[in-house]
Amino acid sequence: MWVVEALGEVLRSRREQLGMSQAGLAAAAGVSLRQVGRYESGEQQPVLGVALSLAEALGMTLNEMVGHPAAPHNLLQRVDELQGQIASLAETVRSLQEAVEVLQDRALGAGDQQPSRTSASEVTRAPS
Repeated sequence: MWVVEALGEVLRSRREQLGMSQAGLAAAAGVSLRQVGRYESGEQQPVLGVALSLAEALGMTLNEMVGHPAAPHNLLQRVDELQGQIASLAETVRSLQEAVEVLQDRALGAGDQQPSRTSASEVTRAPS
């Protein structure tokens, strides 16, 4: 079972990365030292509750521990990043809209300063 062996490798690697002993992991996860050894060697697979405890003790999610590429917390982090980018783009759009309004106002103002052309029908019309 490659998944069990891979899980054991992840457990050992993360534990060592944290500078934690097997006994320390066992105590933090509430399992026996013997169980940790079996999980790391791939000899035994933890039940879901124990897997969650191990993941928590190692500071990772269960998805990270089993190597799932789209772990929910990664997705939430990405959503946060995208929301920040969207807010920034929205601010840029608002700034551009304001700039367009200023340019339009200037263009209309410049048109008012030029002599107006009066049509023939306006000239012949008498004031009432």
